[in-house]
Parts: sequence; structure tokens; C-alpha cells
Amino acid sequence: MKKIFISYSSVDEKYKDQMISHLSGLKHRGVIETWHNRDIIAGDVKSDEIDQNINQASVILLMVSPDFIGSSYCYGHEMKYAIQLHEEGRARVIPVMLRPCDIEGAPFDSLKSVPEKKWISQYGDKDSAFLEVVEQIKESIKETVPKKELVAKKDCAHKSSFFEWLNDTEVVLKSRATEVIKLDDIYIYPDLRGLDSDDESFLEVSSARLPESEGYTLVLGEEQSGKSALAKSLYKDAFSSGKKPIFIDAENLNESDIICLCDKEIKRQYNNIDCLSEIVPAERFLIIDNFASVSLNKRHQNILLDSIEREFSTCVILASDSFQYVIPDIEGMARFSVKEICNYSAPVG
Repeated sequence: MKKIFISYSSVDEKYKDQMISHLSGLKHRGVIETWHNRDIIAGDVKSDEIDQNINQASVILLMVSPDFIGSSYCYGHEMKYAIQLHEEGRARVIPVMLRPCDIEGAPFDSLKSVPEKKWISQYGDKDSAFLEVVEQIKESIKETVPKKELVAKKDCAHKSSFFEWLNDTEVVLKSRATEVIKLDDIYIYPDLRGLDSDDESFLEVSSARLPESEGYTLVLGEEQSGKSALAKSLYKDAFSSGKKPIFIDAENLNESDIICLCDKEIKRQYNNIDCLSEIVPAERFLIIDNFASVSLNKRHQNILLDSIEREFSTCVILASDSFQYVIPDIEGMARFSVKEICNYSAPVG
């Protein structure tokens, strides 16, 4: 089922309702579901909820009117984010021309808009106008590519050198079946266990769940236990699910300002993003490897961890198992759930 996100000004509520009515056929057939800001549940954080649903959408409708253009949130936030997703090939943006206004030079000016001949408000038979929009949505749904398939085909978002590093197994492997063996070809997510318990009930289903939930996790492991391979796999899966992960090797971490650190890494990792402020909070996912090698003193480590909490709702830090002995001395680690990588073992019997 495809999600249709509707971005509109509250002044155009009646047009939004008419649009939803005309989408009822597709909804009843289980082809689509719709979402707009009136669907926010009381108590939810508005901007995060909106960003999450834009990110999940296959088609984004921009309900264009003078009030839409005049809205700093519709035009400056929702529309900007929608265009970014469209340019990355992760969603289709359709400008729906509601009421006459000046759109010359708008970011969506070059996109195919509907209706093509005149604004919906100028139609005597508005049902015919909305039917044109429905037909365009049907075409767009056929063209959308699943996000994981898109990433598998070609990654245009990342620097080529960084993308090659993500796929590097970092060991020499040979096979008659293929010239190059990538990390995805051989990697299996390990299980994680609470640090202070040997109880089997503490086993997680898989470390692959880490990108799916918010929170702060410290993953400890022995030397050669696969911590860096786990970091790479988490990065790729987070990106495939629509997040914008940022990887930092703590061996190169020499300051406590997470924004400056991320801005440097973003320029090294991404082609189409320049700084952390361009990534909406709901999409941010921070991964720090080799944290036991960080050169910062404990005071600056705490400053770093505090700044991470301000900027990220999801962070995974990986470190050698010896790091567990200094955790009590670092106050900022108190918010982290501590896990250890379970060693692979053969079944008994």
C-alpha cells in the first residue's frame, strides 16, 4: 500500500477534503492510504510526526494556493523536504494547482502539475479537475521504486569512496562465483545481550533492530567480533529505510561539538547534503565506532554526549569490551543501554 502525503494550507481545508473524497476508490481497493496534518494524534510532536510521514510517502501532493505559498511551514519546510525526496527518487511530488498565485521560480515550477490547463478554483465542474489529479497519482504510483531496490541499484547520494568503504569486507576473500565479494554477501547480524546478565531472556532477536527504534545504545565487543562490520551494516540499512545516517570513527574524533563533527563527516559521506541542519531531526541517525579510542578527556566526552542528546534521538556507539570499566566515570553514558555482541556458537547436541 502506497502512502499519499497531502501538504496544504489550513485555508484550503475544503479542497483537501474534496481531494481525499476522490481518492476513496484507491483507498477502498487497498492501493493507497492518505496522511495530512489533521491525522496527528493528540500529544504527538507535530513536526516530527509530519517529517516521519513525508519520509514514508510514495507520492506527495503540494496543494498550491496563495496561502500555501505564504505559509512558512508548508512552503519552507514541507515543500523543501518533498522536493529533496523527489530529487533523490524516493517519492513523486505532484503540484496540485488549487487557486491562482505566482509560482514563477518556485522549486516545483519545473514539475508536471495538475490540472494542466487552469486552476481547480476556476473549474465549474471541480470533480473533473480532481479526477485529473487522481489519474496522475495512479501514474506516479506505477513509477515509484521501492526504497531498498533504489539503494541496491545505484547509490547517487554518497561519495563513491565512502560507498566503496561501506561495502568493503576489509579482508581478502575469493570466490569463483564473483570477482568482488561485498559485505552484504556474507554479513549476518549478531545477537546482542544485556551486559550484566547471562540470562537467555536478555538476548535480542537481532542487532538489525537498532535502526528501527529511537534511543541510545552502546555496543561492546571483543577484538575482531565484527563491530565495524556491524556499524557499516547499520548505516546501510538505516539509509535504505529513509534515514540519513552519519558515521564517525572515534579515532578521528578530536572535538566535543557534535554539530561541527557531523558537518565535516557529512561533506565526506554525502553528495547532496552539506551540513547537519539540512537533515530533519526525524531522519538523523548517528553511528560512532571505536569509541574506546577517543582522545577526549572525560569532561569533554560528557560534553560530546550531551550535545549528541540535543541533536539526535537515535545513536549507536561501538567500543571494545574493555570500555565497560570506564563507563561509570562518564556521566553521559548513563542514558545509553549497554549491550554486548554475542559470540557465534555451534548448536549443542
